Amino acid sequence: MELGNQIKKLRKEMKLTQDDFANKLKIHSKQLAKYEAGRSTPSIDIIVRIAKFCEVSTDYLIFGVDKILANKTKIADLELLDYFQRVNKLKKSNRDKIKWAVKSLLNGDA
Repeated sequence: MELGNQIKKLRKEMKLTQDDFANKLKIHSKQLAKYEAGRSTPSIDIIVRIAKFCEVSTDYLIFGVDKILANKTKIADLELLDYFQRVNKLKKSNRDKIKWAVKSLLNGDA
């Protein structure tokens, strides 16, 4: 996934406007708009700042998936790993529903 799209996706997942997100990162909203549109590339410092604020790795921010985590967990399907990372951010009640659905699929109940 392109870096700009990933930044935009994370911002929207956090339910923040460009102005709010830019203010949190201490950058100008016009610069953020350029990053999201792919018209400019953030410096390493800004990439690290975005990753820390969004509580993701820089790998996840840049590549759309944490390749180090993929190697650690042995989950070869990077799309599936991305889903698991997103599920991990949900409320416990929603995570429990997903666990039940996965368990049912694996047991052949669904």
